[in-house]
Amino acid sequence: MRRFSSARVESTWSTAAVAVPGRTIDAATPRAARSDFFRPELPGLELAGRNRWGSMGIVPFVNGRGSLLGRMHPDPIGHPGGPVNWTGDGQELVFIGSYRGLSLYDGHGRKVVELPAAWCNEDNFKGAPPNLAFADVLGDSREELIHSFGGVVTVYTQDRPPFDPGRIYAPRRRGILSRPHWA
Repeated sequence: MRRFSSARVESTWSTAAVAVPGRTIDAATPRAARSDFFRPELPGLELAGRNRWGSMGIVPFVNGRGSLLGRMHPDPIGHPGGPVNWTGDGQELVFIGSYRGLSLYDGHGRKVVELPAAWCNEDNFKGAPPNLAFADVLGDSREELIHSFGGVVTVYTQDRPPFDPGRIYAPRRRGILSRPHWA
């Protein structure tokens, strides 16, 4: 086991671990790990990823001290993406997508947004899968889903204005880390 002198997040292609002074916590070998405010009621950032221990699609949540906060398994073949600043209220969501559907989940593993996707079926994912991205398209610091499939580009956006238009969460992202910022 490696030891680190200061808290940090370490990520490689196949593993990610949360390191705190004097110990390393392996969160069931999460892949594609991301850190952000998935649980804004807790201090600091959380780490979310995916693993394949027992089944694909398991998403563990770990806090900055290395404690496992919980796991979710919403889609046995879906892979998480994100974080996604959907509401602009300071809570980031985890995107889970597969041919079964597209959804956003909170840091407790609850589905909070289900995106319409009539094209979601197994045949459409064979060959050339759809292209998905999240970006601030409307200019209000919240992120929309940009979907491209079969020569058609669709932008999915929120169905209501920001909770507080005068103060919208607008994180600064670099790699797997997000730094809090309000616009």
